[in-house]
Formats: sequence, C-alpha cells, structure tokens
Amino acid sequence: MVNMTKSRIGLYLFSAIISTIFFAACQKQLSSNEAIGDERKEVSNESPAAGKSLINSSEESATDAAFGEIKECSPQKLADGDVLEIKFAVPNGGNLGIVRDKSKDGFFLLSDEDESNKSAKENLFWTIDRLQKTAQIEINVADATAVDLTKLNSQGVGKPELIFSREGWYRIEISNESLEQDDAPLTGRCRVYFSGTSALQTKTAGDEVLFDFRKEFSPPEPKITAAERDRVLRAAGGSETDDVEISGKENGAFTAANQNQTAYLIRPDVTSVAQDPTNPAKSVLAIFEGEKLIAKFDAGSYFYIAAKSDANRDGADELLLVGGNLQMGIETKWAKLINLTQNKLQIVKDFKTVYENTCEATTVKKKEIRAASIKYRFAPNQNFPVFSSQNFILPCR
Repeated sequence: MVNMTKSRIGLYLFSAIISTIFFAACQKQLSSNEAIGDERKEVSNESPAAGKSLINSSEESATDAAFGEIKECSPQKLADGDVLEIKFAVPNGGNLGIVRDKSKDGFFLLSDEDESNKSAKENLFWTIDRLQKTAQIEINVADATAVDLTKLNSQGVGKPELIFSREGWYRIEISNESLEQDDAPLTGRCRVYFSGTSALQTKTAGDEVLFDFRKEFSPPEPKITAAERDRVLRAAGGSETDDVEISGKENGAFTAANQNQTAYLIRPDVTSVAQDPTNPAKSVLAIFEGEKLIAKFDAGSYFYIAAKSDANRDGADELLLVGGNLQMGIETKWAKLINLTQNKLQIVKDFKTVYENTCEATTVKKKEIRAASIKYRFAPNQNFPVFSSQNFILPCR
C-alpha cells in the first residue's frame, strides 16, 4: 500500500512537471505571436509617406523578371518616348497581349490568326504565325495603340487607344492558346512599369520622320558630271571604274560638326558584276572636302543613301544607309543609321529588315508588303535621340 502511494505521488509529480513545461512553452509562443502582431500593427500604422516610399521602391526595380518564352523586356521602367524591346524564344506561342495590372480595363491583343481582324487605325499588330517565328519586337510607348477588349460595344467593335496611357504596371503575356479565353495557359510573361509623361514629351516637339518605307521609292541617280565621277573613283581607289558606280551623294558635315563636305556611296555595279548571295559585294563611303578625299569607310552591303539627319543635334550629320536583295521573287531591304565622327564609322541604330515584298514570290502563298516607318525624337535629358520603327502590312500594288 505504501509502495503504491509512493508510485502515485511520483506519477503526480511527473505530470505536474510536464504540465509546467508545456504551459511555459505556450506562454512563450503566445508572447512571440503578440510581438509579431505588434510588429504588423506597427507596419500598418506607418505614415502614408512611408507607404509611398515602399511603392516607389518597387517601381524603381521591376522585380517581376521575364520567364518562359518571353526572354527579356527592356527597359523595365518606361517613360513616354521610350521604346520597349521584347525578346522571345523561337518558336513561341504567338498569342501576344498586354494587360494593365490591377485595373478593370486595359486588355490589348497584339496578334491574331490573320490581319483581316486588324483595325485600320491600330498600329500594333502581328499575325500569330509571324510572331511565332519572331525573336524581337519594338514598341514605341508614345504612340502604341490597340483595341481595349474590355471596352467593346454590343457589336463587338472597339476603337484603338493608347496602350500606355496611365501610370502603373503592365503585363506582357504570350500563350499558345487564345488569350481571350478564361485562364489561358501562359507560356511566357514579363512586367514593366510605365511612369507616365517624361521631360521628353514636354520639352520637344513631336516625332520626326527619318524615313517611311511604305512609300514607293527608287533611289535617285546622283547628279554628278563625268569628270566628277572619274575624280571621285580614282581618289577612292577605284581602278576598274566600269565595275563600280556612285549610287549616292549627300552634302553636309560628316566627320566633324559644321563642315562643308560631300559623301559619296560607291557600290559595285550589279549589272556588270555577278553577285554571290552568300558573299555580297561591299560598298565604299568616301568623304570629300572640295576635291580632296579626307576619309574612306567600308559600308558593307548597303547600296544607297536614303536620308540625312542630325538626330543627336551635335552639328554632324548621320546617314541612313539601305541595302537590299531580290531572291525567289522576295524583295528585302535593310537599313542602319551611321555617323562618321572621329574618322570612324559608328552605328547609331541598326534597324535591320525594314521592307519585305512577297507579291512576286512563287513559293509564298500570302502576298503582301511589310514596311517600316522610322521616327525619332530628341531626348534632352539623354542628349541622344530615341528611335521607333513601326511595321505596317500593305496590300500588293
């Protein structure tokens, strides 16, 4: 009986010790939770200014990195006048859209099965099959328009509007299924922040057209005399003068600001020289002051001068060089803007393919013309121009 009582007392003491430890642990956890609650309460009671600084911090660094078939969106923080570059995996889903984040409106589709669904006033559009094979597109934030699908009327028609019209986050999404369906599976996405109007919009006039490849254009024959031609070709090192031609001539200041110079583009005469598509003949750009040759540059596979500009406003002129070829009935043109200061040929902007005409192609079912309109706007805060290249689909002429 005594032994049993001792056993019960021991059991009671053991239970009491366990209960005490358990109670202490609960108290500690409760205190910890209260501390966390106090911290949360403290954060929620911060001043509006503190909350705003947190928001600004998130704006400054767009933390939603690109993933999937969208490899990069840059810059991640946009201002009016910027050009948004979107890089894709190839192939990709081809169904592209832009969505205003946390907004009841702002859902823009930028691709569809065929261009018949494209509004006449909509300046951003790709066919799905075309976009699936595209590695990069550029969107000029200042004038990018598309139809907001949240604002369609009862007939399913809407008017194009500016996509980047208000400050905030925008999601660029791509899918291999239509984005118009609910919960379409995304194959890629990125986010960018649009900060609204910039100093660029308030301090400068509108965009200036550098060149519009929608217009039918044949490079004019440069006005030069036979004596001038012979002099230029001899000075530029062209001994076989029958196999080359002067395809472009521009007066301006090229190697330095405020000079009186003449630029000659000397190209192989394609009517007398057999052209190898895999190794095209190269042109020479020669700069003269009066009758004196002062500089000569390898101009590559660029065969005429389309335009002259001083886009960066430094007093020295840039030249828009254009090259092209015709293969299997498909006419293609490419372009780049160059400057020649410091006696170096420097690429200001490579616009790559700016024109493609498949109207005479025998191997292409869809006959169309794709042409770019190139604009620029000087950015005083950057001391450099901002370029945009808008692509258009035209019927065969």
